[in-house]
Amino acid sequence: SLVATTVDALEGRVVASEAQLTPNSSNSGVALCLGTPEPGSTWDLAAGLVAPGTLDKLDIYNPTASVATVQLGLDLSFGTTQPIPVSVGPDSVAEVVANNQPRIPHNSLFAINATATRGVVVVERSFEDRAPQSSQGLTDATGGIPGTSWVLASGAPGNTSQESVIVENPGAAPVSLTVT
Repeated sequence: SLVATTVDALEGRVVASEAQLTPNSSNSGVALCLGTPEPGSTWDLAAGLVAPGTLDKLDIYNPTASVATVQLGLDLSFGTTQPIPVSVGPDSVAEVVANNQPRIPHNSLFAINATATRGVVVVERSFEDRAPQSSQGLTDATGGIPGTSWVLASGAPGNTSQESVIVENPGAAPVSLTVT
């Protein structure tokens, strides 16, 4: 199952990221993702691709106590299509696998505009090259401006992977924080 993490600096400002190591499996590799200082209502994600041997997915985290409604607008290389509606429960993560969406054409680049029409969310996109003998992964991230709170959209700890939260203190003064 997916989990989301919030890092709150009780004193000072920090930058938080997540690292996932998946060793000794058919899809071994490393994924790194910088968090975001706060949830938002609009997320623009460029250059997606659905093709044989790839996995393109979004993790949408709703850190609030109410259901969030999100519209995934698609900017296709060729043609147009209706947005993909997604409902995300309170304090939950919804996974949307682009490869499983009939509205996204295969072998064609596309971009996504995720707009929360109710609530605020954090959106993380990951792309994996699952071709034979490949272990490449890429995760879209936001800028690393120090903040008092960081939200990491998803992780998948389990028997086949190791998940870590990495916190950097770019300042000279000590910081104290909580991780939930």
